[in-house]
Amino acid sequence: MNETEFPAKQNDCRNNTLARNERIIALICAMNSNLNSHVEDGHHAAVTSVAFHPDGKRIASGSNDRTIKLWDAESGRLLRNLEGHEEAVYSVVFSSDGLYIASGSGDESVKLWNVERGNQLRSMIGKGSVESVAYSPDGKFIVSGSTTVILWDARSGTQTRTLDKHRGHVNSVTFSPDGKIIASASGDRAVLVWNTETGDLHHTLEGHEASVYAVAFSPDGKIVASGSHDRTVKLWNAGTGELRHTLEGHEATVNAVAFSPDGKIVASASGDSTVKVWNTETGGLRHTLEGHKASVNAVAFSPDGKVIASGSSDNTVLLWDVETGGRMMGLGGNSGWGLSVAFARDPDGSIIASGSHDRTVKLWNAGTGRLRDTLVGHDAPVSSVAFSPDGNVIASGSHDTTVKLWNAAARELRHILVGHDAPVSSVAFSPDGKIVASASGDSTVKVWNTETGGLRHTLVGHDAPVSSVAFSPDGNIIASSSYDRTVKLWDAESGGPRGNLEGHLRRVFSVAFSPDGLMLASGADDATVKLWDAQSGVLLRNLQGYEGFVRSVAFSPDGSIIAGSSFDRTVKLWDAQSGVLLRNLQGYEGFVRSVAFSPDGSIIAGGSAQSSIYIWSVQSGTLLATMRTCTGASWITYTPDGYFIGSDDEMENLLLYFRSDDKTYPSNIFPRDNPNPRKVAEALSGGKSNMAAAGAEVHSGNALPSKRIKMLGSG
Repeated sequence: MNETEFPAKQNDCRNNTLARNERIIALICAMNSNLNSHVEDGHHAAVTSVAFHPDGKRIASGSNDRTIKLWDAESGRLLRNLEGHEEAVYSVVFSSDGLYIASGSGDESVKLWNVERGNQLRSMIGKGSVESVAYSPDGKFIVSGSTTVILWDARSGTQTRTLDKHRGHVNSVTFSPDGKIIASASGDRAVLVWNTETGDLHHTLEGHEASVYAVAFSPDGKIVASGSHDRTVKLWNAGTGELRHTLEGHEATVNAVAFSPDGKIVASASGDSTVKVWNTETGGLRHTLEGHKASVNAVAFSPDGKVIASGSSDNTVLLWDVETGGRMMGLGGNSGWGLSVAFARDPDGSIIASGSHDRTVKLWNAGTGRLRDTLVGHDAPVSSVAFSPDGNVIASGSHDTTVKLWNAAARELRHILVGHDAPVSSVAFSPDGKIVASASGDSTVKVWNTETGGLRHTLVGHDAPVSSVAFSPDGNIIASSSYDRTVKLWDAESGGPRGNLEGHLRRVFSVAFSPDGLMLASGADDATVKLWDAQSGVLLRNLQGYEGFVRSVAFSPDGSIIAGSSFDRTVKLWDAQSGVLLRNLQGYEGFVRSVAFSPDGSIIAGGSAQSSIYIWSVQSGTLLATMRTCTGASWITYTPDGYFIGSDDEMENLLLYFRSDDKTYPSNIFPRDNPNPRKVAEALSGGKSNMAAAGAEVHSGNALPSKRIKMLGSG
């Protein structure tokens, strides 16, 4: 076969190629999104500011697209869009009671919004572009930074004081925790510390070698952190003005700083596309959070200190686990809500269903890698999918709070199950297919009749959102996992409680029964998979080795293997009897949200936060192929060796150009012939001749022939 070579680097060939495949395909999808001028729910321009609501359940983000968006922090669902600014929104902040949002903009205004209704209450016009706003702890005042520092009466909207001693534009302002002090950072390279009541200047913190763009107080008010264009973060004694630490490590401007609620950690966001997490006491670096594709402009901690939110010029907000440094999810943009996956058999082979942030359910041929169909109907991201045991019905749960039942053959909607008051996190069928159970953020499990769509039971008992639900193989028991750290067992017929499994130290995300019904596996935020005796509830085994929380668990069809995916970016396969680690799955990047075994147990699928489905060989642990959705009906499937097939628009984008290592390669470097879908099918089947033959079918629909590219750095 003729191949076209890119300019080559000769070392680390295969590993570099696998990583570049993923990055290049991500770029292709991003190109398609830009060409279509559509971003699902998210901001259309750089995210400049992020803030957590005091209850920790919502996040506000401000953007250069002139909007403020309010998000559900748990599900990532867009709750509300606030419009009214005429220029970019540079800063957003909640009042301490959570009733209001204040925003600052390039239109020289500070606007006040009602959080629940989303309406604008008042607009206060100052001097110059408003780069930063902050609420006083008692909610009586708002301070803004522009050409000067202005103190506003929050209730009347009138100016009460102007603090005018900076020699440059004011980039950041903040109140001390008691509200008695204001700190301001400026292009004059200084941080000024003011008395709120009198306006007197207490300290001038000097030491940065360039403009200061960020300032924050520690929760106890004893430390001031500042971030600068000189790429450093400085920690100052708020009382004396003395410098305590200079934190070095960023490779570009530090745009934002924030303290954890306990004051032990400070996070910094930078133009180098990273967030760094530092120890406040020692100044040591704890984590570097990598995942944004452009400058990170904003950073904030959740009220419980467990989550960091970051806003970037890549138009996204990302959420991170503070303890592990792992990426949790993305809000809007091309951040890619993690895919849920499920297998079923039909006459032509195994089918994979995937649910995603684009509000659809996609059906893939697991043997050829081709996208077969797309089910459209949900109004929010699809968080869970499941096939009925006979493969005739597909259930999908969504953040729109509904469960939809689809005719798998006709691709038609059968029922819409309405009743939950929060996003649906998980769906599961009973072994006879007559019942479907759904778990929700409303802390309940609902049990539905699949034939009529009627509600049979509402299972109430959890004290926090329910994350996962599963039926025992005999259909008599329903298991549910919850953020309340427990797994509960329910009688499927009566809906009554059967047991309570306690032992996890943090939120439980996933639960699964072994095929013989004797064991129950659970994965949790405490970075463990626990195996329980399903009858007695006794803890049998604790599977450790993860460095982040375990998001999904699944048993192989014969019950011999347990798969667990974690936010530490690993998928581990364990021996179910001994608890011995068998292997780590190889060849992918990013976090896998959901795992599922094929009906014959030979392959495992993983749905990722990068909008990809990874297909691995269970026996070897090697990556066979990657199926990736982009926008709408766009898709592409590719192998580690560079063979690929895809929809017309994605193939055309691939043939236009791509950019890597700051170089643009023209379309003529790609081969435009050599049709060979067999190569993709061979990879998916592990080389089995019957599957390869199935992959050599005549091209149908809008799928172009597969082609191979020899990626940059391949040997």
